[in-house]
Amino acid sequence: MGVNKYFNAGPQNVNSEQLLIDDLITEAIRINGINCYYILRDSLTSMDYILGEDPTSLFSRAYLMEMYLDNPGGSVSGGDLLTKFGLQITDASNFVIAHRTFERYVPNQFRAHPYEGDLIYVPTMNQTFEIKKVEEEQNFYTLGKKDPYFYNLRSQTFQFSQEEFNTGIEEVDNVQSDSAMLISFPVANNTGNFIRGETVYQGASVTLADATAKVDEWFPTNNTIHVYYTWGEFENNVAIHGAQSGVSGILGYYDDRNNVSRYDDNSNNYFVQEANNIIDLSVNNPAFGNPGPQNIQ
Repeated sequence: MGVNKYFNAGPQNVNSEQLLIDDLITEAIRINGINCYYILRDSLTSMDYILGEDPTSLFSRAYLMEMYLDNPGGSVSGGDLLTKFGLQITDASNFVIAHRTFERYVPNQFRAHPYEGDLIYVPTMNQTFEIKKVEEEQNFYTLGKKDPYFYNLRSQTFQFSQEEFNTGIEEVDNVQSDSAMLISFPVANNTGNFIRGETVYQGASVTLADATAKVDEWFPTNNTIHVYYTWGEFENNVAIHGAQSGVSGILGYYDDRNNVSRYDDNSNNYFVQEANNIIDLSVNNPAFGNPGPQNIQ
């Protein structure tokens, strides 16, 4: 006996039952989901196919849409590892987004479907995830073959690697300033207040600059700016200019090894000093020391 032709239309055409499933899935995600930003990854340079990575990425487009967090209890921890490169947090989450929803919010000329490498920012969790796998064949053949009803985005905690965020949405762009390495610049004789996010530079102009950096925050009480994304070598006692604000000042002495962190007061120099207290590098230590001249008899 053949299949029921009234409920199983086969792979020929999209039917009204498939459209009903589309409606139900979309409505269910709207009821049980959360608002998330889908952030598109653009490449500033060509892909490095040998290392399998994009050396310089830009995130300039973000779209707010509803998604369903398919993890009861939240993120699934893959373990927090303390490595020589720092603390690595490998929390994973699965996000479900309706096919119709993605088409409605993301212009087709940018994305026809979700891509691996794109990001998801969850405001309620204040956390960013990177899409590692796009699963689109779940329920793919329900009532016949058609476009996926939904995408299951298997994601992992985003590891910041000096990518540039410029979406125009403050809470999304803060991923960059919160994660980037900050350096403290003392400025003397400044003519005004630097603007957060602007480019500061030394040289004749921004395009002909000898060194540039991005402003994270300006502290007028002690005339200090925290900067990130430094390029070139800044010189002490040389004028520094704000590209957008037009403010100028004289850069004082700074040490680029003194990183500024939002979460603690540690710096590279701090770790060096603590290490020197643990490992004795004097001549008195035969294992790690530097022996001086010896009298040979």
